[in-house]
Amino acid sequence: MDNIKVIIDDIHKTIDNKNHWKNVVKEISKYCNGNNGGGASLIPLESNMIEWRYGSNDDKKADLLYYSHWREKSPMLDYVNRNINKDLFCFDDSFLSDDDINHHPFYQEFLKEFGVKRVHQILFKIEQGDRFILSVQSPWDDLDVNPKQINKKLREITPYIKNYLSIAFKFNSMNNTKKIFESLLEDMVCGIVFLNESNKIVHANKKMIDMQKYGLFIKNDVIVMPDNQSHYKFKLFLKQVEENPGKNFFKFSGKDGNLLSVRIIYFPEISQSIKNSDSTINKVVIFSPEFVSDNTENILKEFFLSPSQAKISCMLANGISIKEAAVKMNISEGTARQMVKEVFVRLGINSQNKLISFVKNISFMS
Repeated sequence: MDNIKVIIDDIHKTIDNKNHWKNVVKEISKYCNGNNGGGASLIPLESNMIEWRYGSNDDKKADLLYYSHWREKSPMLDYVNRNINKDLFCFDDSFLSDDDINHHPFYQEFLKEFGVKRVHQILFKIEQGDRFILSVQSPWDDLDVNPKQINKKLREITPYIKNYLSIAFKFNSMNNTKKIFESLLEDMVCGIVFLNESNKIVHANKKMIDMQKYGLFIKNDVIVMPDNQSHYKFKLFLKQVEENPGKNFFKFSGKDGNLLSVRIIYFPEISQSIKNSDSTINKVVIFSPEFVSDNTENILKEFFLSPSQAKISCMLANGISIKEAAVKMNISEGTARQMVKEVFVRLGINSQNKLISFVKNISFMS
């Protein structure tokens, strides 16, 4: 392979597929050595970067040679340690005589075993500060090894590797962050929808499927409310949020009569700076049921309250009065009020509003 452009194009592919380095180091070996013998490897010097270690040899034992044994046994180890803070330099084992090479354990035990005669190295740092060595190993039986020519080719390639590795690190970091964010999004107890500038849905979490029981649907990338009145109110609310981002909260009744709260987070600066309204998110809509579930009641029973105290607490949180709760629980209103007072004492609170907030917080976390 004489065309460095082909290698550069393949290095570019490693940004979103770092396993492609396996192919790249093979191409680098062939390019530098001028033949299919020998090998090449990308070696991170930081121990926590081991996942970025790639060698051209498919033999796992050889892969260990490139990483662990090289750092422990190579006569170049001291040289690396002395020059570790340099940004970019290239060196090989030419400081050793042929006799030194023939008798040194590193060459006897490792390099000969894998048919390698010379090791050519270039040490560099990427933008994030992590240090790598790009290594090319010449075949043991190659009588025409030209270290200067190999080092020249290594220097040609290294700037591209530095650049694309730096980009790849950013890409992987963003990708990992995106995965974590999406995972958290799916675990939320609320229905969450991302809208673009045209109020079309860019993304919705799985909880929005549960919102269908309240009459909320997604159709043609648009949120459809339970009835025409709610739908009109929601569209008007979206417009009002753009005009006054401070007014971003309202409630409406689902088809079963239960209240749902809606909060909209608006990013006006995105609308002003980015015109791609098809995929750019400029609003986040959060749908949260205004009632607490049986699961909340079970948590209250298990950790905080007696069964009857948990039941009446959840009723109050769902908007039921003490008088109505007494009827539903088949107890007197006086007994119900005394029960609520006992809940106050047990939870260390002093008002019905604080009790409702406490229960709703438990519901949100569950």
